[in-house]
Amino acid sequence: RMPNRIVVRRELSKAGHQYFTFSTDLATGHIMAYLNDRLAHGEPLHGDSPVISPDYTHKFARGRNSAKEFLPTPRISRLVRNVFRPRFDWRPYVLRPYFDTQLLIAESKGLIVHDFRVFFMGHKGTMEARYTTNKGVIPDVLLDEMREAFTRSEFLDQTDQTDHVLQHKKQAMAAIDSATPEQLDLMLEVLSTGKTGQVVTNS
Repeated sequence: RMPNRIVVRRELSKAGHQYFTFSTDLATGHIMAYLNDRLAHGEPLHGDSPVISPDYTHKFARGRNSAKEFLPTPRISRLVRNVFRPRFDWRPYVLRPYFDTQLLIAESKGLIVHDFRVFFMGHKGTMEARYTTNKGVIPDVLLDEMREAFTRSEFLDQTDQTDHVLQHKKQAMAAIDSATPEQLDLMLEVLSTGKTGQVVTNS
């Protein structure tokens, strides 16, 4: 479900306890594309599969990790740094305080309650106590409210909404979604002939 829920296991948590948070819609889309690419290359995925793994098609020069499913932390950190470079000279750890800062701004705007923000950061608080007391089970009503609060804070994505290409793409997708079969035929005819024109939809 969007946004996607991420469970941080106890053995991976810096604070030493399990908690969960969410990924933005943009991040969820990237994760799904990545997993679909792994499926397309023949990698079998299951409930215990790593989210980030060594290249399934790369069989050589992996050293002592040749039989391991998971990438070590330094390798993942290096991948994150490579994405930042050369524009930003940041360490991967800056993503955590950035996330916390954006949630703090969301809290100041009344988009998310304090307890949720503290919990999403993995800090101890009233939500963490309830989560551990209930053995990791949160009522569906509360879980939905947490998801909605996170969605209201989606300016975390920093997507450039002024990008004209992105806006045209969204408009085209909206037109396709609302078009009748006759209008879709007209669109295909315009694309195949290279003619320009306007297709009027019901919206």
